[in-house]
Amino acid sequence: MLINGIKYACLFRQKHVIQWSFYPIIAAAIISRELYKITSNIWIST
Repeated sequence: MLINGIKYACLFRQKHVIQWSFYPIIAAAIISRELYKITSNIWIST
């Protein structure tokens, strides 16, 4: 039972590590897209 618990904990942590390393990538993509929109709008308006 203890071994299974350790296995589960490792798997759970691995899942979370993958998830947390994935979020900044998504955030960066959204931010860069928004910045691109803003800069293109400024460039068009001038």
